[in-house]
Amino acid sequence: MFNLKEKRRELARKLIGNRFDLAYHYCKGMGIEVGAMSSPYMGFSSATSIKYADIFSSSELRDIISSLDVDGMYEKDIVNTDILLKAPKYSLFDAITEQVNFVYSSNVFEHHSNPIFCLIDQIKCINIGVVYLVIPNKNYTYDRHRSLTGIDKLIDKYERDVFSHTVDEAMDVIVGTDKHPVYDLYKTDPERYSREMIEKKEGIHHYYTYDLSNMLALIDYVQQKIDFKISYISAEDSCDMHFALRKS
Repeated sequence: MFNLKEKRRELARKLIGNRFDLAYHYCKGMGIEVGAMSSPYMGFSSATSIKYADIFSSSELRDIISSLDVDGMYEKDIVNTDILLKAPKYSLFDAITEQVNFVYSSNVFEHHSNPIFCLIDQIKCINIGVVYLVIPNKNYTYDRHRSLTGIDKLIDKYERDVFSHTVDEAMDVIVGTDKHPVYDLYKTDPERYSREMIEKKEGIHHYYTYDLSNMLALIDYVQQKIDFKISYISAEDSCDMHFALRKS
């Protein structure tokens, strides 16, 4: 049945929102949004049932971002965490009781310590539906001066089942990040803060960087491990890349 309200919502998103965003089209039914914090996706259909997953409770997340001491940062309310992901793997599949129609995340994937495991884990959560990823393209963000993370490094971490970071990785975040209020404070003593980053495991740092080339290589590797098809990719000259990966 034609739904005028939904069509108006879609048109509004195309006119005033991100015209490359098709999550409202692909993410329908019962779903999970990972890492929404204070910016949950607002374009889901009114018929969509959504739960929120994170590695901390909402109160713990508020404490973390308040400790950053950056004026105006994350002032909005934080969504309640319905599904708590447990260290060290933060597996969504292990935390749910039934499969869903979609898993959505925006600017979250780049925080995971083992991204190949993360993607396989999310696809396993799908019965029939999609994993929809929004990932910052490093070339258009404050990661622009950092080196692109090599796919061989990510494959090695997955195959060795590694879910930790090194001091060198943390140092690269601090030293290489361009004009960021958090890291600019610590460039005078990056080694000390890099050790704090690893110990705290707050899940807020871009340890790895992505563009279309290494994301396509990562997806190709994951397709060798679990069955799914690519329904949609957008990687225009903007800060975010969009991927809809369908499992049927």
